[in-house]
Amino acid sequence: MAGRYDKAEAELQKALELNPLAPRVHFSLGKVFIAEGKLQQALVEIGKEPGEWGKLTGQPLIYHALGRQPDSNAALAGLIAKYNTDSAYQIAQAYAFRGESDKAFEWLERAYKQRDPGLTQIKNDPLLKNSAPRPQIHPISQENAPADIEQSVVGHVQHPDGLNETDYNHHLCLTDGRSCISP
Repeated sequence: MAGRYDKAEAELQKALELNPLAPRVHFSLGKVFIAEGKLQQALVEIGKEPGEWGKLTGQPLIYHALGRQPDSNAALAGLIAKYNTDSAYQIAQAYAFRGESDKAFEWLERAYKQRDPGLTQIKNDPLLKNSAPRPQIHPISQENAPADIEQSVVGHVQHPDGLNETDYNHHLCLTDGRSCISP
């Protein structure tokens, strides 16, 4: 999406014309509507999502945006209960969107350990912008980056507790100064 919501909306509408039951398309359109502030449209689209994963991933977001915190909590608990082993990035997105930075960073660490492919979105993910401070990554050499995770996801920074570079060589660190992830 990366801020081009009108184009994303048009492309997703085309996809739905071709296949109204396409997995994750209603969910994706719902996320676009959330970003645009079209919350009732987002609620409808996420409700139309045919797959359980897409619904459970979208519901914590839309319910939070609508101020329905108990529903958001229940949906997020359902997502965690059913998909914690393969959707850590999406769980982190939900926590970040809700402004729960500590939980978001915990789930980003899990996503890294699980080698979650969603991490390739981290630099431009609009759902992470509510996380304070916004995660930013410092690049390191490409030879240390896992082959299936975008180079920009792996980082190297100076440890706030003074570990030397050798001890700290293979860590993913978010610039909040507290969240460092070891492979």
